[in-house]
Amino acid sequence: MLPKNLTTYCQKNDIKLTPLRSDVLEILAKHNNPLTAYEILDLLKESNPKAQVMSVYRVLEFLQNHHLIHRIENLNAFILCNHLSEHHISQWLICEDCGNVEECTDKNFNQAIHKTAADRHFRVTAETIELKGICVNCQDNKQT
Repeated sequence: MLPKNLTTYCQKNDIKLTPLRSDVLEILAKHNNPLTAYEILDLLKESNPKAQVMSVYRVLEFLQNHHLIHRIENLNAFILCNHLSEHHISQWLICEDCGNVEECTDKNFNQAIHKTAADRHFRVTAETIELKGICVNCQDNKQT
């Protein structure tokens, strides 16, 4: 079952959720970590054995275009958007040890990015900011 905020967002924005789209969103909602298209396909096949990878890619593209999910470029994986109500540039913190991925949105950072681009008469066509490092949990584990 989809989270209520996701269902409400789709209804308010006239986003048609087919059964396959809903299934993919449910899979992503159940996982806190990003999943590749093939990982999504494997999970999808548990309930829909005839699912095809091209259908999964089409659904992922649709969900991205409607700002319901994000693609983590460094991982070639997808994750549910945590900030549905606003268009934003996400900053991603990717732990190199445990694989945890955290979405951050800093309005000051976003404004600085857009101002920098505008000052240089640069038209931004893609917004991907991914930082790799070690999360606090892994840092703590290394110290003990």
